[in-house]
Amino acid sequence: MGGKPLLFHHIKEQFGVRWRFYHRVDVHNCLKELATDPQAGPGIPVKITLDSQVMAIGPEEGTLKLKDGQTIRKNLIVVADGQHVR
Repeated sequence: MGGKPLLFHHIKEQFGVRWRFYHRVDVHNCLKELATDPQAGPGIPVKITLDSQVMAIGPEEGTLKLKDGQTIRKNLIVVADGQHVR
């Protein structure tokens, strides 16, 4: 394993407390709100598509082929399978 180790000795000095904990669902909801809210920042809000089985990915072309036959082309695609997906 390579890479630089994560050091947290500065956290208390920087943030005033040693640790900050957030529930994963709260972080997901916050990120979703920021990504989909047209007032949250510059650019076009993202469209989140759920329950779509990806059959093929074309990373060079930025395409996804879905099980329903749809082909999607975007500049950025995030495929986030659930924890229990086979």
